[in-house]
Amino acid sequence: MKATTFWWHFACAVTLAGTLQTTAHAQGPAGDSTGRQSDITFSVTARHDSNVARSSEERAAIRGVERSDQRLTPTVSFDIIQPIGRHSASISGVLGYDFHSRNSRLDSERIQVDGGFQFDANFCTIGLNVSAGRRQSELGDLSFLLGNTSAAVENTETQKTFGADISCGNSTGLRPTASIGRDIGDNDNILRQRSDYRTTSYRTGIAYTQPNIGDLELYASRSETRFPNNDLRGVRQNFDQISAGGTFERTIGTRITANVGVAYTKVNSAGGLFGDFSGVTYNLALTATVTPQLQISGDFSRSPQTSLNNDASFTVDTNYGVNATYAVNDRIRLSAAYRLSDRDFVSNFVDGVAPVTILRSEKLHIVSGSITYSRSQRLSLVLDGGYETRNANGTFFDYSNSYVSLGIRTSF
Repeated sequence: MKATTFWWHFACAVTLAGTLQTTAHAQGPAGDSTGRQSDITFSVTARHDSNVARSSEERAAIRGVERSDQRLTPTVSFDIIQPIGRHSASISGVLGYDFHSRNSRLDSERIQVDGGFQFDANFCTIGLNVSAGRRQSELGDLSFLLGNTSAAVENTETQKTFGADISCGNSTGLRPTASIGRDIGDNDNILRQRSDYRTTSYRTGIAYTQPNIGDLELYASRSETRFPNNDLRGVRQNFDQISAGGTFERTIGTRITANVGVAYTKVNSAGGLFGDFSGVTYNLALTATVTPQLQISGDFSRSPQTSLNNDASFTVDTNYGVNATYAVNDRIRLSAAYRLSDRDFVSNFVDGVAPVTILRSEKLHIVSGSITYSRSQRLSLVLDGGYETRNANGTFFDYSNSYVSLGIRTSF
């Protein structure tokens, strides 16, 4: 897609969004008194990246990827809730497609759909949920030898989740809980299918709720992850994870909301060949309404994560993020954010492979800001920009990238 064609398509999409907004304005509110909700949003975003390859010039050249590129992404998002007597069904998602100006080989769908059914069985509540996502893999995480060739760049990853949960008891007091889930991750590029995984997880706990105290839960969980296409010395790659801990959520007045979780987590791999982990894991999320115009939030977490788009057995992710949003008036909103992602890649490649070809650790810093102008309740423009830099083991995986995007969004 040439640059002139790219911006012509963006102008056409903006015109379409304006037309849809006019139609949406005549449709009235999306919800009703029965609890039914139907929110549908159309958006189109034009984005420029100075380094879409998320790599050095050397790696980008090997992979045949142009570092500087523009991306056009039209998107339809939806959030629908349908009460069915005492029960309810819901579906939400994002359906989009990425068009690149210079790297058309990276054009891909960007899809995420989540559905659920909540069943009210008097004393117990049963939830069923399913989700599916599909997108082009991030290029920055490709690390194995084959990941540095042109053949491994084009890869669409698909992730599917199925789960069920149950909790019993009154709305206040003690409530026993239990859940089970199945996660499936697949790559469509044969060179990357060694990272395909299957995870089955179980969790049980006891929750306690009191309005003047908050929501507390103590739990124990176990997950079993298997990699069907990855063997090492005749041993099929797999690992098991067990955790025990608690969560606490509390709203303090009308200004502060806190959500805290702390656990002890242990990861054991098959025969110790694929790396182990043990230690404290946590998540902390705080939101403070400083003034009616200013809101500040922060989140901090540490946890092991299954890895689909690189050659690690799993990663240990430590994240820190802060965000501030300021409403200048009813139409203009400013936001600024900083995020640090500190990841350790636990790999099964130790002997016989040059260290430079393996991504072992990284610190990714991202600074961003945006301006949102709301022409009406249903039509808004968003100007967004940021800068990111990664320091990984050695210099082979280090990179920096700056980006700017302009988007229009309309609800109907």
